[in-house]
Amino acid sequence: MVDTSKPPAKSYLRSGSNAGMSWTIEGGQGILDLRVIKLSRVWQEVHQRYLVSKPMPVVPLETSKGLQNRQLAA
Repeated sequence: MVDTSKPPAKSYLRSGSNAGMSWTIEGGQGILDLRVIKLSRVWQEVHQRYLVSKPMPVVPLETSKGLQNRQLAA
């Protein structure tokens, strides 16, 4: 079933459409990719694969003395 509540993709990429928004080819492709993922109902799977592909951040551990000197906001 086609979602007719949204304008066709071409209108998103036209310069000056949608209240002044315009896209580069690369940016427009990114938006269309995200829209296809959402409409295909595979967002959760794609999002999880994206998260797994990213390195985990390294957070420095603070010493207990460092925690005692820090003032916490109320």
